[in-house]
Amino acid sequence: MIDKFGIEIMTNAFFRAIEKYIGERKNTDRQSDIIKQGLNVFLEFPTASRVSLFMIKDNSSGFEHRFSLPEINRDEIKIVFNRLIEAGIVGKALESGNIEYDFISQRNNFIIIPLVVAWGVLGIVIIECEKKQCSISDDFLSLLSILAALFSGVIENSRLVKSISTTKSVLEQKVSARTMDLAQSQRELNAIVDSVQTGILIHEYESQFIIKANPVAISLVKVDYDDIIGKPIYNYLQNIDYNNPLYLNASNKNFESYLVNSHGEQVPVIRTTSFVNLGIVKYRIDCFLDITERKKFEEELRKTNELLEMKVEERTLDLQLLIKKLKDEIEEHSKVQAELKIMLNKEKELSEMKTRFVSMVSHEFRTPLTVIRSAAQIMNKFHDSLSAAEQEEYIVRVIKTVDILTDLIENVLFIGKQSTDSEFPKPTSLDLVSFTENLINEFKLTLLKSREINFITIGFSNTLVTNEKLLRLIILNLLSNAAKYSSTDTSIDIKLYLNNDNFIYIITDKGIGIPIEEQNKIFKLFYRADNVGKVAGTGIGLPVVLNSIQMLNGKIDLSSKINHGTTFTITIPNISTEG
Repeated sequence: MIDKFGIEIMTNAFFRAIEKYIGERKNTDRQSDIIKQGLNVFLEFPTASRVSLFMIKDNSSGFEHRFSLPEINRDEIKIVFNRLIEAGIVGKALESGNIEYDFISQRNNFIIIPLVVAWGVLGIVIIECEKKQCSISDDFLSLLSILAALFSGVIENSRLVKSISTTKSVLEQKVSARTMDLAQSQRELNAIVDSVQTGILIHEYESQFIIKANPVAISLVKVDYDDIIGKPIYNYLQNIDYNNPLYLNASNKNFESYLVNSHGEQVPVIRTTSFVNLGIVKYRIDCFLDITERKKFEEELRKTNELLEMKVEERTLDLQLLIKKLKDEIEEHSKVQAELKIMLNKEKELSEMKTRFVSMVSHEFRTPLTVIRSAAQIMNKFHDSLSAAEQEEYIVRVIKTVDILTDLIENVLFIGKQSTDSEFPKPTSLDLVSFTENLINEFKLTLLKSREINFITIGFSNTLVTNEKLLRLIILNLLSNAAKYSSTDTSIDIKLYLNNDNFIYIITDKGIGIPIEEQNKIFKLFYRADNVGKVAGTGIGLPVVLNSIQMLNGKIDLSSKINHGTTFTITIPNISTEG
């Protein structure tokens, strides 16, 4: 155990070593020398046998061994450092920022000194003491703390100086490179400005003094470069009031202006103005192109246009007269073409109708005539061998076939009369109920097989004024179609609605129906739907129905579905007997 007098001597010696370090630490800038100087002072600590420095790695939380006095094998000191970490002494010193000491063997004591700087812990100094009973007084701790702070500051300052020196060197290189780039850019910019084939004048916006002019501008103004620099811009260019609505949006746009050369002459130019800010100074750049030659051409063109306009005016009247004449001829030609087209369409339509009519007549008339001829030949040849019932059957067949031909002829005659605008009989008073019942009975006589026809009357007035001839054509044709295109074992329904204003027929069958895409075509002459199959027909009946209804100022509605029958609804107004 060291006595009090020995401790005082060691303390004074350690203190003098610190003073010497303070005086000599500025003599070197090398970090390795700075570290050795500092560790030598720590080695003066009483009973110290070895001093080691561990620094925190860059961009890492780990430590690396930097130096030991006296020198020692790195692996050996790392083993000691790891044992101190495992004992928790290093962690405790780092957490508290204070000096920690303890022993980990029977031979040596270790003092852990954290090197603390403003931003955290820079590293750790480990002092290894030989004497097992080394006593550390408060004075020693204070001296160690002062030395640790001083050593930490010196190392940190050295690192900062090195970093600043490196940064300064990098910045100086960048500034040098940038300066060279700017000089090159300036040369290139001047070369570009001087090579542009338009005049360029640059001036400070506030002072209006010219600071740059390219060769084209100097040539147009007809002065030397040194004579134009520093002169007001408006000595040479037209003064533009940018508050004037005419030039309010002139920036970066072409507009006509003029410049004044050294002889006082105004030179017309196309001018573009733009503004730039370099730092706090605002500049204006005026670019202009001499358009003197263009102005001459424009003047010549203006005179030429005036001469042409005079010649045009001289010919305008003649041209207008000619145009009017041609227009009249074209209109007349167009009228003739339109009339020819109408006539051609009518002729074409008439030819098609003629073809369909011939086809219909050859079929619809030949078949009934064949039936009549056959019946007549049988009765003539086998008259004596035929029974009375058989003779009656052939006679009835002839009569029914004649009735079919009669209806067919009536329809054809109706179409023919309509095309020649022939008048039909005038309206008469008619008992519709009796008329309809008689018409149904008459129609049944023309059928080869009997059919069930249901007739229902709804209303309060039987006698109305209408055209009996047209109404007969309507009902018979609709009944004929209903019977022709439906099975004989299905019924035909007729409903008659009567009132003071009009009367309505609704005729319904349960036949093959009319395809929806053909319902707007079946009222055309000779047109027959695609689903009629082998059922005979002329394509005349429904056009006769439609035309008759129109002549009576009525209307017809159709409702049909394939294989579910067809319903025709005819509405005809009651014709007043007055007038």
